[in-house]
Amino acid sequence: MKLLTILSFSILILNTACKKSKLESINNVGSIDSLSYQPAVSGSTWKYDNYLSGVKSPGKTTICQNFDTSFNSKIYDVYLNNDGSYNYSRKEVDKYYYVLSTSTNKTELCALDVAKNINETWIGGINGSDTYKYTIKEKLSTLVVNGITLKNVIKVYNERYENGILKDDGYIWYAQGIGNFKTELKINTIPLEIILTAADIK
Repeated sequence: MKLLTILSFSILILNTACKKSKLESINNVGSIDSLSYQPAVSGSTWKYDNYLSGVKSPGKTTICQNFDTSFNSKIYDVYLNNDGSYNYSRKEVDKYYYVLSTSTNKTELCALDVAKNINETWIGGINGSDTYKYTIKEKLSTLVVNGITLKNVIKVYNERYENGILKDDGYIWYAQGIGNFKTELKINTIPLEIILTAADIK
């Protein structure tokens, strides 16, 4: 009986650990940023769940602010996270730039270049001994995720090299009018998965 109880408890833990969050809702009807891969209208909100080595960790809610800021003579849209930290991004034609907020000199990375073709690679930026590379791996006109249709989806392979040695790599998915909706990376061999569960795009 004791063995049966232990086995039942183990199965319960396994099922709980394996059951991951899903995209539940997208509200972007009437959005004035419907063609953007990083909507920047004040009040737009994204909710993400995080999984580190398959175990759920505290998620993140990100809200686009009604002001911008500048680093190195460039203007960025500002996004506030529920932990008090900020994200910064800007668009230049078909290129999307994001700031390494933790870097002293606020290095920017070109993490998405919509104009690139499948299997084209570019250097997104260099920060000290780190070099960031990106490659377009897929472009899909539509992708259905948990019954929700996403449009013009781009899958990007990300690599970070430290002194020429690969340290982090994985994939990030973007959808037009929504932005990043899924991330699968290995950070120093540790798996990290970030899943968009809801978005309200103004």
